[in-house]
Amino acid sequence: MTIKFEKGEAGLIKSYADSVFAERRRTGTKDRRISRKHSSEWINLNGLAAEFAVARALNLYPNISLKKDSGYDLVLGDLKIGVKATDYEKGSLIVDRPEADVYVLVVGRFPEMRVVGYCERENLEEIVSAGRKRTGKYQKDLKSIKELKNKKFIKEA
Repeated sequence: MTIKFEKGEAGLIKSYADSVFAERRRTGTKDRRISRKHSSEWINLNGLAAEFAVARALNLYPNISLKKDSGYDLVLGDLKIGVKATDYEKGSLIVDRPEADVYVLVVGRFPEMRVVGYCERENLEEIVSAGRKRTGKYQKDLKSIKELKNKKFIKEA
């Protein structure tokens, strides 16, 4: 599912990303991901745009808090969702510290993103990405985001 943010929406996401980045610098939060290809600001923007793309795909409100990362990005019923972004078209879902219930992979570059699919935490496995063993899932093995949207994840009392 491809999500393209229009000019006004893209401007709001960019402004929010700038605020998050500034708050993290103000509080001394270190970047977890270092890239020789992209700046920290670009990685932050693309990651937040991916969260907004998944929120749109699942008809959820994105988290717009400036607070420290909680280990997940969105909530669907009782389900905690982690969003992972890459600009590599054939990139894999990589999860360094599995804390969410499910993970969604988004591929693209802001303002156009493709929500690829998802995987439950318990179904993550050892894969090889960029020549390294990692925890994650290959794109071809992900479940459709439409399937996640149609599931019920609210625990019965």
